[in-house]
Parts: sequence; structure tokens; C-alpha cells
Amino acid sequence: WLIQSKRARDIAQQRAATSPAAATAAVPALASKTSSSEISAGATPAALVASAPRKKLSYKEQRELDALPTQIASLEDEQKRITDVLEQDGGAIYSAEASRAIELGERHAQLDAELMAALERWEALGASA
Repeated sequence: WLIQSKRARDIAQQRAATSPAAATAAVPALASKTSSSEISAGATPAALVASAPRKKLSYKEQRELDALPTQIASLEDEQKRITDVLEQDGGAIYSAEASRAIELGERHAQLDAELMAALERWEALGASA
């Protein structure tokens, strides 16, 4: 058991050491396959990688992509309702119900983070489609 566990650790370390080298080797290999017109046009390696053939979305990813617009709309609606409550009567909630205003402000920030994550995921899935 001790010998086998040592071998497993050694193999894992070797794989970890070769993984970054393999990833950096892929970009020059891709760049060597590009035409001179793409290079002269100022194409960046990231743009070249993005133009590579895309994989098809899985069933789960496709369902997620289909559901994201509805999720984004509901997050935006909730965020707008919170903004309306906070701005009602010139922001009177801050003096009348300070603790509630703080809770709503925190929820607004949380919604903003969720909305950004959903938009980024939508963009990532849309680029793969």
C-alpha cells in the first residue's frame, strides 16, 4: 500500500508538471496553423482560439441556456422593485426603517452579483452554441 500510494503521488506530480506546459504549447501550435493574412490582420491568440470549432452544448447546458433569459428578467424585476422601495418618498425608508433599508441594500447588491454571474454564463453558453 505504501509503495502504491507513493507511485500514485509521483504520477500526480508528473501530470501536474506537464499540464501547464501542454496548455502553453497548444497556443503556438494553433498560431502556426493560421494563415499569414490572419497574422497580418492583427489576430490575437485568444481570437484564434475562439474561432476554433465549438463543441455542441449538452442537453443540460442547452436547458440552462434556454432558462437564463427568464432568470435574468426575474432578477432584474426584483432589483427594480427593491430600487423603487428604496427611492420611495425620497428615500424616507432610510430614516423610518433603517434596518429594512440595510437589508434591501444588501439584497440589491446580492442580486447585482447574481445578475452578473447569470449574464456571464449566458454569454459563455451562447458562445458555445
